[in-house]
Amino acid sequence: MVKRFKSSQMVVVVVFFLMIWLGLAGSGAAAVPCNDDRGCDSLSLCLNGVCQTSLGQPCNDDRGCLAGGRNLQCRNGVCTAVIPQCTQDSQCPAGRLCIGGQCLAGFCRNNTQCGDRQVCGSDSRCRTVQCTTARHCTADQTCNTTTNLCVARCPSGQAFVRSNTKPVCSACVNPLGPHLRPSATGGCPGGTVAADGFCIADCRPKLAPGAGPKDPAGIGIVPQRPAPQPAPGTVPGR
Repeated sequence: MVKRFKSSQMVVVVVFFLMIWLGLAGSGAAAVPCNDDRGCDSLSLCLNGVCQTSLGQPCNDDRGCLAGGRNLQCRNGVCTAVIPQCTQDSQCPAGRLCIGGQCLAGFCRNNTQCGDRQVCGSDSRCRTVQCTTARHCTADQTCNTTTNLCVARCPSGQAFVRSNTKPVCSACVNPLGPHLRPSATGGCPGGTVAADGFCIADCRPKLAPGAGPKDPAGIGIVPQRPAPQPAPGTVPGR
């Protein structure tokens, strides 16, 4: 005698097999090794050396699908395959980039497309960092552009000193080591300049012999020739 399944039992069976299918789709059961995305199909990305996809996985928006596959969009809460819109950025409208075959806004290719204190990450999105240039750090620090972190300019045990000159001269000194010190009047020997209680090398450009003083704009002042005098017995201006 053939048993009839109740509708509720049939639903359970369908859901069970659907869950198995989704698990296989996202688990990488047939794992494909890769070095980059080019080694995967159009619905997968190379993550941790293996092609992985988010096809069939639940999602809230398209970004949840792009993280695990290309040419996918979030449709009705599920990552769904879509027809590629583009293969390169030039095929997209202004302000959008070709990401995973789709023209999307909010992505980047390089740091110039991001704001101040931001870099373009491996996910093609701008992320905020501590620094991208030394001006983001304190005077005694510089920016490590590999880690985008502010690091000390001087080795451990040394102090960073600066002069009050223009341009500013700076150096790393060992406070306990032998160093020239300004005299009681605050002066330093020739070729050096006072900097936080030390005499350090003068970094200011040297004037060429005979160049004379400089005006505020930094242009050498040219001595003015005296105005020609009128000849005796003549009237000036005639």
